Amino acid sequence: NAEEGAGSGDSNDEMADVPAGGAAIEESTERPVEGEALAETSTKKKKKKKKKKKELSITFERYQEITNVIVMTLRKREEELPDEPGLTQGEIEAEYLKLAAEFKSMEELEDEASIVRCVVDRLVDRDRILQVEEEGVTHTGRRLVVHPNYSIE
Repeated sequence: NAEEGAGSGDSNDEMADVPAGGAAIEESTERPVEGEALAETSTKKKKKKKKKKKELSITFERYQEITNVIVMTLRKREEELPDEPGLTQGEIEAEYLKLAAEFKSMEELEDEASIVRCVVDRLVDRDRILQVEEEGVTHTGRRLVVHPNYSIE
């Protein structure tokens, strides 16, 4: 009986180390190497920076509206100046922001600019609605045109 009492005392200690999921926690006697500790610290700092970045999302309808405005702007430009097709990505973004509603604050303007930049990138990279006519020195300097087979829905 004394052995059972000692055994049951150990099981109570074990129960204290078992989390709600049921897996036992193993205590590590190893100390992290200095480089590992620095890596953990830098990872935590990166996570904090990511939290500061505001996540923006839009509905599909809003995406279509932005796409249609961009496509109509580019098509109008092609009609006016057939020898100079397309606009640079920076010009497209600026044109859209001019046409968009007035912004109450600088933060709203920056958010809208970020959304338009992401939409243009998607139109080029994923949906293939816009094509790169010529590469620029920077990402916003590349000249974009509407794919010839695309029609506004």
